[in-house]
Amino acid sequence: MIIRLTQLDGKLPNLALMRLASYHRHQGDEVVFTREAARTLFEPAYDRVYGSVIFNSSAHLVEQFRRHFPQAILGGTGSGNLHTVEQVIGQEWAQFDYPGYCTKVVASSG
Repeated sequence: MIIRLTQLDGKLPNLALMRLASYHRHQGDEVVFTREAARTLFEPAYDRVYGSVIFNSSAHLVEQFRRHFPQAILGGTGSGNLHTVEQVIGQEWAQFDYPGYCTKVVASSG
């Protein structure tokens, strides 16, 4: 599977996305990190898309993300949703993929 992890706002590494990355890589999935809310021209078709947003002021990014990825799982305090990592992968998964996060983030244009 090809997994897209999207950090819509915030400058610090996102622990929830790092945990999802670790879980999916352990499953043998290809994981792509990005900060882009919109689909870019040469992106592959993803099997699953996750988004994380922490600030309410990022509502415009949430709207754009939802337009491009309507089936995405969106969580975080600024999302208006109650999705948590534990709901997706369970509480027992406590590993983080920090090196992959730092080396695979697709730079934001904005």
